[in-house]
Parts: sequence; structure tokens; C-alpha cells
Amino acid sequence: MDYRRWPILTNAIHDSFALVDTGLPGIDVLYENRPVGRSNASGLLLIPNLTAQSSNQIAIDARDVPLDAEVAAVREVAVPLDRSGVLVKFAVARADNAIVVLQTAAGKPVPLGAEALLNGKDTFQVGYDGQAYLKQLAARNTLQVEWGDGRCSVEFEYQAVAGAQQQIGPLRCVERGP
Repeated sequence: MDYRRWPILTNAIHDSFALVDTGLPGIDVLYENRPVGRSNASGLLLIPNLTAQSSNQIAIDARDVPLDAEVAAVREVAVPLDRSGVLVKFAVARADNAIVVLQTAAGKPVPLGAEALLNGKDTFQVGYDGQAYLKQLAARNTLQVEWGDGRCSVEFEYQAVAGAQQQIGPLRCVERGP
């Protein structure tokens, strides 16, 4: 992102400052555990008056991150030079994730701890009641599930819904041989 294209107005800054990039609009930003503002429509917020040549803790409120997004870290430390600025970038991005509820061919939940292989590349654990939190879903997905002496597979479709955490299923697995 070319930050020179996004002018941000402020009073005179006599010490150091930070430009915070949350990646999404409407995210609350904290400086030293105190709220200092909310990111604008471009996902940016200017924090004036950082302490130069010292550790300044800057964080975002994870409760503001939409359910269909992921954040790598919610807290960063900025150490600006005297009368200069730093860019603090939080890796918040939209994600194609969902909770998938899996059932055996008999209609019972897939056992706790079963391993689910999504589209032949990523492995996930099945939790209570046959629920698995799957990341990086495609429009069409194949899931191969294994536990103890059981194996099954299922295919399903996924379509993202902005701002919502989806639950897909229950999906009944088709048993497959060894």
C-alpha cells in the first residue's frame, strides 16, 4: 500500500509518532493499553506523541476483528527514533474459514481427535460433536477423515459470507476402505 496516497490530518507532532495499519476499517487501537482511536475507512490510524527511543506497546482490539478474518498478532512494540515515525502493520486479512460438522455413515459425530485432510494438503483435528474448524476453504472441497479403525470422506461446497462465521453441516461421511 502506498501510504503517501492517504493523507491523515493532525496537530503538530513534536516527538515521535506511529502510523498503524490494521488492514481493515473500524478496528480499535490501543497505545500502552489505553484506547487511542479507531482505524479509518482505509484501515489506518495515526498515533502522535510516542516516546522516542523507547518501547511503545501498540495493540488492536481482537473483538473488533470480523469473524471472517484472521489476525497474526494483536500486539506490537514500536521503537521510533527522535522526531520520526514508524509504521506498525497488523496482518489482518479476510479468510475463507468455517466450522464443519462431520458425522459417520451411521449418523453419529466423528470421534474426537480424528484427523481431517482438506483438499489433499492441510490436516485439521476434529473436536467435540464432530466439529472441525477448517481454514483456506475453496469453492468445492474434499475432506478425508481418519480415526482409530475408521475412515470416511465427504465433499462439500463453500461460499463466503462477509462478516459471518459459517457452520456447514452436519455432513455425513461416506465410509471408505483401508
